[in-house]
Amino acid sequence: MYHNGPHMKNWELYDVLRKIYGRPLETERLTIGPIRVQDDFKLAAMFNADGGDFQTHYYGHPDKDPFTAAHVRAVTLKRWEWHDKLTGSINLFVQSKDTKDLVGCFNIYQDNKERVHIAPYFLPSARQRGLCGESYDAIFQRAVDAELFPEGEVVAIVSVSNIASQKFHLSRHFRQASGPVFMPNMREEKDRWCIPFVRDI
Repeated sequence: MYHNGPHMKNWELYDVLRKIYGRPLETERLTIGPIRVQDDFKLAAMFNADGGDFQTHYYGHPDKDPFTAAHVRAVTLKRWEWHDKLTGSINLFVQSKDTKDLVGCFNIYQDNKERVHIAPYFLPSARQRGLCGESYDAIFQRAVDAELFPEGEVVAIVSVSNIASQKFHLSRHFRQASGPVFMPNMREEKDRWCIPFVRDI
């Protein structure tokens, strides 16, 4: 969820993305779309699931543990809106059609070279079932169809310690763009050495 992008330059790209994702995107098992105020209980449950794993990826530094729906409404959603406006990023949440629970999310943003990143997160209990790949492919194809990659590529920055994420991106036709690079603004010290990946459109 956290990234070190500056103020985004290409606001038009995000205007288009917001219009596209103003309606849910569906796959066989999932519904994907922006978070809504009425999703407060579901988002609080996601923050609390799996020992609070999602909280470690949340860029707002949570004020409460466990999260409550009231806290989500009063603090989290407002902080999220502020952050997304500041950085020009979008968060798309993934809901299971079977359980109606939120199981993951994607943070979409541009770096200082105006390259698009699509960064996934899924709860540990929702991994190893193909859900991340299923939703990533749907988002990626919708974006390609809308010609939302002006540079002809999508990129990813993955911690050298996150082997699972590296394997995931390679399975989505990414290639390693260079050796590890130091990312000083990453929250966790262990995540500051990262591998750049790129996928040509």
